[in-house]
Order: sequence, then C-alpha cells, then structure tokens
Amino acid sequence: MSAPDVQQGGPWPRRGAGRSWRRTARETGNPLLREPTPAERRTRLLTWSLFVLIVALAVIGCGVVLRTGLAAERAEADRRPIRVTVVAQLQPTTASGSYLSDGLLQVSYQAGGVTRQGTLPSLFGASPGATLDAWIDHQGALVSRPQTRAVTVAQTLLAVVGGLVLLGSLALGAHAALSAWSMHLRSQEWEAEWLALDTGRTA
Repeated sequence: MSAPDVQQGGPWPRRGAGRSWRRTARETGNPLLREPTPAERRTRLLTWSLFVLIVALAVIGCGVVLRTGLAAERAEADRRPIRVTVVAQLQPTTASGSYLSDGLLQVSYQAGGVTRQGTLPSLFGASPGATLDAWIDHQGALVSRPQTRAVTVAQTLLAVVGGLVLLGSLALGAHAALSAWSMHLRSQEWEAEWLALDTGRTA
C-alpha cells in the first residue's frame, strides 16, 4: 500500500504557493489546528505591548544621549587648545594622609596675556620643563577636552547597540516563555483528549 498523496487532497494541509499553513488548515478542517485561548491572546497582547514599550524607551534613551551630547558640544564650543609647561610633579594625598595612586602635574601657561598656573593629571614621562597640550575655557581656566561630534556619534551608537541588545534579549526571553507556556497548555489538552478517548473505550 502506497503512502497517501498529501499533495492531492490528502488529510494534511498542503503548503501551496501563496497560501498560508493556517489558512489551508482551516479550509481542510485539520483537527490538529487549535485556536488560541483567551489567556494566550491576553499573554500575546501583553508581550507585544512590552515589545512596543521597550522600543519606545530605547528610542527615547538614544534621543536623550544624542541631545545631551549636542548640548555638551554647544556648551564647550569656546574651549581652545594651548601649550602648557610642566613646573613640578605633585603627589596629592587623601584626608587620611595616604598617597593617591595617580599624581598631578603643576603647569604654567599663558592666558589673556597673564601667566597662570594650574594642575593636570599626571602623564607617563612628563617631567618638569616638558610641554603638553591642554585646553582652557573662555575664562582661561584649565578644562578637559571639549565634546566632539565624533564622541557624540559614538555615544549615540553605543546607546543604540545597547538598546537593541536589551530589546532582543527581552523579546527572545518573552517569546521563549510564551512558547513554553502555550506548549504546556496544548500538552494538557492532548492528555485530556487521550484520557477521554481511553475512558470512552473502556466504558
């Protein structure tokens, strides 16, 4: 006896071109097709709502990072580079009197026609008399390097990647949990159907 031709009106749905499996299963009355229960529908709706919420939070977070970076660029646009001369190496101490691991450099520089002094983080090999690159603000005070567009873009891209990783992890976890829960419900229904069949046969 040859196997039934499932492509010619057999008992199983055919995956025809342009026809979904679910639609074919409905048309052929496949007994294995089961509509989602109300609990499954609510859980699926909750999962999609969580997905949309995470996407919205990721977009908002990336927007905040981008706006913060652009604001920092505007606020630090007046900073300009200068050359400073190392005067001495300092070894700062904590309140308890112990030495810090990273020292400071006392430097002198010209700003506004006046010779000023300040401190910078210690650099490897920087000895008194050496010249270094530094930055000052509009008041002539030593400051850190200003925010650049490259740094802003990098921070935004990191936020995007982090958001996508978080979104993907949560979405995969929610999908796996929903699938396991649905499979458990289906298994329980199958067990109930087999029990009913066995009970009917032995009655």
